[in-house]
Order: sequence, then structure tokens, then C-alpha cells
Amino acid sequence: MAQKRPESTFEFPPELGQRLRELRLKAGLTQERLASLMGRQARTMQSRIARLERGKIEFPTIAFIADYLRACRAGFRDVLDILDAYTSRPHPEEEKGSRAVDSVLSQLPRPVGDKMLKYDAKLRIRRRVAGREPEPAGSRVRKVQKLAASWLQRQELEDRLHSVLNRLQVSSASQERQQLAVYGRKVWGILNRTRLKNQEKRAGLLARAADKLEQENLAPVELARDVARQVAELFTRMEQSGELDKYPTTALAEKLAAQSPRRRVRTDADQSRQARLATLGQEQSEIYQDMEAARREARMLVEEQGVGRNLLRWYVNASCEFMQVARRTEPGSKQRDKAVDAILAKDQYQSCDRGLLKHLAHRVLRLQAERKPRS
Repeated sequence: MAQKRPESTFEFPPELGQRLRELRLKAGLTQERLASLMGRQARTMQSRIARLERGKIEFPTIAFIADYLRACRAGFRDVLDILDAYTSRPHPEEEKGSRAVDSVLSQLPRPVGDKMLKYDAKLRIRRRVAGREPEPAGSRVRKVQKLAASWLQRQELEDRLHSVLNRLQVSSASQERQQLAVYGRKVWGILNRTRLKNQEKRAGLLARAADKLEQENLAPVELARDVARQVAELFTRMEQSGELDKYPTTALAEKLAAQSPRRRVRTDADQSRQARLATLGQEQSEIYQDMEAARREARMLVEEQGVGRNLLRWYVNASCEFMQVARRTEPGSKQRDKAVDAILAKDQYQSCDRGLLKHLAHRVLRLQAERKPRS
């Protein structure tokens, strides 16, 4: 019984058959004459040559291809590009890993799967450039899942950090709060990197991080120690409960991966916005929230359309102006149309795409109309 070939082994591609046919015609040979020049019996060989040129012979021997080229007075150099396309493909084990990753990602919504796929491709290319062997499929799948898990861990860290800083009454907009938050993340990173490793190395890294903060006088030492202690307690709890090694559900991965990187976790800027809202009156708070929503809409549009980052601030400024128009005019009124046209005609927006600005205006006006009616 003939041994079955693995799916990942070489199969004669149709392009190679087409190339061979072109070489035969260039040499001015019929299939029958070619068979004769190959030293084969023309009657039985002509049919095989015809099947070869149509790509119907899956595994022709290299000797048969060599005789064909020799009869045409051609060489392997004439088909080298097609053969190189096969030999430059990933190893069979790497292709197996890609199929395994694709199987996992196919269960996720497309935006999530696309982001995970890019992450996997980046890791795979790095290994290939470094000349390392392909990574096993199971390991690649675990890395993709681990990425989503790290977003969840970071979110819990941020919540704990800012809860501690609020309890310590550190001003939400102060440089001191930012430095303490950065220090807390650094402590977490050290703890995470040194898991199951030399504990003396962990202690040394933590000591150096604390010394640097103290030397640069960026934040009070006692507050920094309190932050480090709280972060260490959170890390220990999550490590002992197995949360650091637990992969998220598809629903949680979808929720996080569907967001842009800067929105996956609530960091200093988000905490500052929440603190500012708490100090504003109801009307001011509504205005602030409307403007924030308009800015988000502008950033989303710029990201969707691939607009250069150098133009982002102009689209953001325009979105705020459109929101002001939405707040003080009635939908469908001539006053609203004239106000929008006046914004579009401003010199400061000349470098922006007018059609895109109109689209932004439509989105902001619709956004404000859809927001919860004010009492």
C-alpha cells in the first residue's frame, strides 16, 4: 500500500506546468517531438507530458523535470522563481501553528481576531528573522490568550492604584500622583517578570526602583512605600488565586480587544476626568461630558480614515465647535446649518479634508441628539 504524503509536502503547482509549456513552445517543439528528445516512447509519453503541463501530475520526479528541461535546452534557472516560492514558505510545523491560532481566532469577533492575528504574526516573524525554529502551535495559542489576560490584570492594577491614591488624598491632577502611579506600575512589572525566579534579584530590582524615586525626589517616600505595599498585596493575591495564569473568556477578550490600546485600561487621564466631573455642577458636568464625547468621535474618525496625527488636533477642535452648535441650535434649523458652514469655512481648517469635516459634523450632531435628554 502506497504511503500517503503529508498535506504540507510539495505538490506540483499549475504555474510550473504552464511555465514548462511556454519553454516547450519557445523551443518550437510538439509534445510528441519533446517525448522523443527526452528519450522516452512517444506514444505513452505524450499523454504524460500533456498532464504535466496542465498540472495534473501531483508528484513528478526531479529526474522527469530535468529531462523535460534538457530537451527544451532550458535549465532549472528558468523555473527557479516558482520553486523558490515553495521553499521560502514557512516550515510545516509553523503552518500547523498558524492553523491552530486561526482556529482559536475564528471563534472571536472579527475586530478581536484581527488584532490577535497581528500580534501572533509579529512574534512569528521575529523568530524567523532571528533564525530560530518555528514555535509549537500550542505555545503560540497560549501567547495570544496571555495577551488578552494581561489587559485584564493591568485593569485591576490601575483600579487598585487609583483607589489607593484617592485614599491617600493625592490630587488627581498633580505631578505627584502621576509619578506614584508610574512607580506602582514599575513595581508590578518587576514582580511579574521575576515570578518563579531568584528572589534576591527581585528584591534588588525593587530596592533600586525605590532608591531612584527617592533620589529624584519625585514623590514622598512614605506614600511611595504605601503604593508599593498595596501593589505587592494585589500581586500576591492574584498569584495565589491563580488569576495571573488564568485566560479570559471570549466575552472579556472581545470587550478589551475591540477597544484601541489607550482605552483598554483606565489610567491617570481617565481618573483625572472623573475627579473633575465630581467637582462640577450639573450643567457644567453635562457640557464637559458632551465635549469629551465629541473629542472621542473625532479621534475615532481620524483613526478610521487613516488621517495623519499632525492633523488630529484640528479635527478635535472642530468637533468641539460642532458640539457647541448642537447644544445651542435646534435640529434641522437654518441657524444650525449656517453655524456649521461657518465652521467649515474657517481658515484654521483649510488643511483638513472638507468632506471629512462635514462627516464629522454629521456624527457629532447626531451624537448629541442621541444622548439622554436633559431634565
